[in-house]
Amino acid sequence: MGNANGVPVRLVRNDGGLIELACTEITLDVDRGVSATPIIFMGSERSSIDLNLSKAVILLRGVFTDDDLVKVGQATAAQAYIDFSRTDYFNNPQKPASTQAIGFSNKLSLLNVFTSQTVDTFAQTTLRFAIVGGSSFSTTTNIYAAKASTKFGYDSGSSKHFFAVTTTNGVETVDTIAGGSGYTATGEVATTGGSGSGCIVSYTNSGGAITAIEIIHPGKNYVVGDTVTVAGGSSGTFRVATRSDALTEKQMANNLTDLINNTGLGDNNISNFSATQVDSTLSGESLTGVVITQANADTDALTGNGKGPDFNGGIWNTSFKPYFTLFKGGRKATGAFAGMSAGDKVMSLWATLNNSNNGGLSSIIGGNQNLITSAEGFGQDGVNDAMRNPMDTKYGDYIIGIQIPFNSSLNADSGEKYSAVNFFMPTGAFHNTLSKDVTNAQPAGDAMHFWLESYAGIKGIVTKATFVRIAGEPIYNFDIQFIPTDYIL
Repeated sequence: MGNANGVPVRLVRNDGGLIELACTEITLDVDRGVSATPIIFMGSERSSIDLNLSKAVILLRGVFTDDDLVKVGQATAAQAYIDFSRTDYFNNPQKPASTQAIGFSNKLSLLNVFTSQTVDTFAQTTLRFAIVGGSSFSTTTNIYAAKASTKFGYDSGSSKHFFAVTTTNGVETVDTIAGGSGYTATGEVATTGGSGSGCIVSYTNSGGAITAIEIIHPGKNYVVGDTVTVAGGSSGTFRVATRSDALTEKQMANNLTDLINNTGLGDNNISNFSATQVDSTLSGESLTGVVITQANADTDALTGNGKGPDFNGGIWNTSFKPYFTLFKGGRKATGAFAGMSAGDKVMSLWATLNNSNNGGLSSIIGGNQNLITSAEGFGQDGVNDAMRNPMDTKYGDYIIGIQIPFNSSLNADSGEKYSAVNFFMPTGAFHNTLSKDVTNAQPAGDAMHFWLESYAGIKGIVTKATFVRIAGEPIYNFDIQFIPTDYIL
């Protein structure tokens, strides 16, 4: 049990480290604290009051052996996240629907920033953020969101890395597709013709003829009715149906990802980071998020975490910026935790549970600005992220959550019976029947999501643990009691 498609139960540490547990038994207990009281003169009819004050306990039983390894000893690279499907409304995506931020591609807000700017005039660009990370935070790369006809690049005149978020009269939608012949390419394809330039597309084909077009980058200066030819085959064309100046959230995420990963900029390559375009964990929209990973995995609690993306330039100082999280999860390899025996694992967890600090009120004494630690993890509350320095090695081993995988048919990949996802426990007044639906569960095995939002794990603390060595063998039984909670003082 506790092993869905090969993924074990995992305790989540404050520094992003994971402690794998080989569980043989898992108990999820809920007590709503409701009793029934007989009503006088009503023939023992009963009434109850349910104030939704439930208590929850998770009981874990299993074994430690010499075979499985506790993963806290492995070096991991810090990661940050940017999501263009949501603006950073107080960095809290769980605000009520009536006040929750809209997508960053909102034309009224975004285009107003570039009203006076000419396409491809990078020197005037006002949207800037810095990626900060690496050894001693010495690696800083400034990236500018631009009004550009190309997806991304490095402008030598202004010495700026840029990726496009707006353009002028770019292709928005198409119609009247002529399939042509000889089209078999996958990925991004250039186009020619029409009144504009720079439009990049991808296509699906049947027998070499184009059947559908997706606009990867809209280019500039097109006119409705233009006929544009797709490269890579013969006579495949489409008609420009509508134009737009604002790129979509997916296009922005794609442009930023390609900029960071590009290896064709010579000395101006962004080599200290890599990027992965992902589905949004906030809105569920396809490929609107970007995970940025530091190239150096051998970082520790004081060098790889807690810094940018840092939105400091121009309009970024207002609430109008994409949703983002700081770098999290970077950790040096620790020889003391590598290749652990069963006894090593018990000793490590025993020591942690007997004396670990969550960096809450006690951190004030040590000079840390943090006043209260939210077990929500990082990125949920911009105020908490800004106030605390949780990467301090004093607080890194504190356990703040748990990931318990289960096999889900509802979340199964195409052609599969099950997919492994994690139990979650949404709390708070703004959750509803939709937010509690099982299809919100995030994939098991992806620790990063735990600190992005609450659907990939259960926040809380270990309140009791018992370890028993079996008959002199190098095997230990464990019984662990975990209490879900949202805030830890």
